[in-house]
Amino acid sequence: MNNIFYIRQMSFLAMFIMLIGLAYACNDGKANSQKQEVKSAPTTAFEPDSDTFNVLLLPFHPDKDCKAANTEMESQLMEFIETSQWAQAMKVNVQMLEGQPCPYQPQIAKKLGKEQNADVVIWGFYNAKKQKPEILYTWINDVISGHTGLPQLADLRNGFYLKDDVGYIGNWMIGVAACKANRWAEALLHFQHISTDKCDVAVTPMIGHCFYALQKEPQVDSIMQVVVDCVPEYVALAMRGWRFYISRKYQEALDDYTAALKINNRYKAAYEHRGSLLFENKKFKEAAQDFSQAIALGSDEESVFATRGIAYHNSGDRERAIEDYTRVLELNPKNSKANFDRANAHYTLGEYDKAIIDYTAGISKEPTTKRAYLNRGITYVEIDNYEAAIADFTHVLKEEPENVTALTYRGAAYSFHGKLEDAGPDFVKALILDPTNKMALSGREYLEKVKQMKDNTEAKEKLIREAKTETIIAPEPTKDGSIKFDLSKEVQGGSK
Repeated sequence: MNNIFYIRQMSFLAMFIMLIGLAYACNDGKANSQKQEVKSAPTTAFEPDSDTFNVLLLPFHPDKDCKAANTEMESQLMEFIETSQWAQAMKVNVQMLEGQPCPYQPQIAKKLGKEQNADVVIWGFYNAKKQKPEILYTWINDVISGHTGLPQLADLRNGFYLKDDVGYIGNWMIGVAACKANRWAEALLHFQHISTDKCDVAVTPMIGHCFYALQKEPQVDSIMQVVVDCVPEYVALAMRGWRFYISRKYQEALDDYTAALKINNRYKAAYEHRGSLLFENKKFKEAAQDFSQAIALGSDEESVFATRGIAYHNSGDRERAIEDYTRVLELNPKNSKANFDRANAHYTLGEYDKAIIDYTAGISKEPTTKRAYLNRGITYVEIDNYEAAIADFTHVLKEEPENVTALTYRGAAYSFHGKLEDAGPDFVKALILDPTNKMALSGREYLEKVKQMKDNTEAKEKLIREAKTETIIAPEPTKDGSIKFDLSKEVQGGSK
C-alpha cells in the first residue's frame, strides 16, 4: 500500500500512534490523569508482515460546531504516549484530515477513507456535557476478507460506538492490524482482553473471525450464538445462512438469506453472500442479479464487480462482463486477473486486438501466468500472427515440455505458418501424451492433406481457413474465471 499520508503535526501523529499502542498503557482499560501501572493483553513482539496499516483521523467535534482538534482528547492520549511499545513495532501510518464538513456520517467517513487509502477511519463527537469523546469508526478495507467468518456483519461495522476508553480502542486497533497480518492468535488475545460476556458488535464478531481462521469451529458456533442474541433478526438469519453455506448445506443457506432479505430488502451484505452462493452453484444469471442489488445499495467492492463480471460472462453477456472487469481495474489497476478475464471476453466477442492488449497488460503484471501466454498465443493464431503465437507457446513449453495444450496449438501455428516439418513433431508428441486428443489428430490429418496439395496456394489457404474454424478452441472461463481447455471434444462452428 503506498504511503500517501502527510502528518499534520507531531502531536497528532503521537496521539494516534497511541491509539494503536495503548494496550501497554492502560490499567484495566481506564484512563486516569495520574500515573498508573501498565496493563495490557499478553502478547509477543508484534512484527507485521503485511503492508502499512493506515489510520485516518477525522476532526472530532462538539455537538454542533466542527472543531479541528480536541485538546482534552489529545492530552488524555498523550499522557500515555511514552509507555507505548507498539509505535516502533507496527507499520502504522496516521493522517489527521481537516477542513471537512461536519457532522460526519458513516458514508462520508468511508468516502474520505477510500480517498485517502485508509484501512480504518476514526471519527466521532466530543460530548461537552459528559466531557468525554464518543468515538465511532468506519472500516474501509476489510482486512479479514478472504478468510471469511461472520461476514454478514459488514453493514453493521459502520458507525457503532466504541467504548470511550482509550485502552479499549488501543487493543481493538492492535487486534485489527494483527488480523491484517494474519496473526490470528495474537489478534484473539487483544480482542478477548477487552471483550465482555455481552455482545459487543465491534469486538465479539472479530473473536469469531479469529476462531474461524484458527479452525476452532466449536468456538465459532459458541461466539456466533452470542452475536445472534444481540443483532437484528435479519442479520441473525444471514449469519446462520453463512454457517449453512460453509457446511455446503446450500438450500438451507439460500432459505436463510432469502428470509433475511424479506425482513430487510436493503441488506447489502445478504445480497452479496446470496450472490456468492448462487454463483457457486452455477446459477449465474441469478447471481448477477443479486450482485447488482448489492451494488445499487452502495457496494463498491472489487470482488463484487469481479465476480459479477464472471457471472455475466458465463451467462453469455460479454459486454456487461467487460464493463465489470473495467470497473475492477479502475478500483485496482494492479489486478492482473481482471485483465485476463476482460481479454477472454474480448476474445469471445472476436475483438482480438483488444484481447491481445489485455493479455499483454496482465502478463506485465503477472509474468508467471502460463495460461495467459497460451490464451494470447491462441489469439495471435486468430489474427494470423503465427510467429508471435509460436513464441508464446514455446515460452510455456520451456517450463512445461509436456504441456499438451501448448504442443497442440504450437503444432497448429507451425502448420498454418507453412512450417510443416516443425508442426509434425508437436502433433506426434501431443498424441503420445494423449492418444485421444482430437485437435492433434486433426492437425496430423491436415498435414497430410497439405502435403498432397503441393503448390496449389488457393486450396491451401482454403484448407487453413477450414482447419482454423474446426480446430481452434477458444479460451473460456470456468466459474471462478480461470481458463480451461477441453481438447478432447468436438468444436462446431468455430470458437465457443
